[in-house]
Amino acid sequence: MSFDDRGLVLPGERLATEEEFISSANTYIENGQIYSAIAGIVTVNEGKISVHNQNKEIKKLRRNMLVLGTVTDDMRAVLFVKLDNVISEGKEYKALKDGKILLPKERHGPERGGFRGGQHRPMHDKPHTPKPCGVGDVILARILGEEDDTYALKVDEPETGVVYAVCEVCGGELLENGRGDSFQCKSCKHVEYRKISNFYNKPKEIEDALTHIEVGR
Repeated sequence: MSFDDRGLVLPGERLATEEEFISSANTYIENGQIYSAIAGIVTVNEGKISVHNQNKEIKKLRRNMLVLGTVTDDMRAVLFVKLDNVISEGKEYKALKDGKILLPKERHGPERGGFRGGQHRPMHDKPHTPKPCGVGDVILARILGEEDDTYALKVDEPETGVVYAVCEVCGGELLENGRGDSFQCKSCKHVEYRKISNFYNKPKEIEDALTHIEVGR
């Protein structure tokens, strides 16, 4: 089948190999294979293969971009994040893979609760090595790098971190407690520790941050 009669291709669909064509507009390369970054029509011109959409220009997420996503899995040493597509300055950046946050090795300390230094340690005391976010949290992150099947993310900047979360105990609204590193549930008063974004529960600021993406920062 020639490319002229293939019709519509979908995001992530394999098109050819690097040996056959040069990757061009709206395509990307992984392990020597060329894939479509968008839903569109394949075009081959002077050895270059591209995919075209008659609407907005569509690109692939890449290093240093700010992205929004939801934490889906906690695998102890890594958190997996389902990423949203991003629209910026008339361009749509496709999230073709999930993201992940690598966690530092857990330091062993006293168990939560019990005694420490001769004094009782309450159950809500801060964990020794708190995780930056939890399953179900919506986060703003920066892409640190790209691997074959995931984007490596980081949340160490003031604007990055959790932007929306609910209580893991009762599902109630979580409010910042003013310390910058934890929430307290409005309903049951349960305390949870997070890396909190400066834009927590501020949709306009989040939208502005994503609209003015700093690529190549």
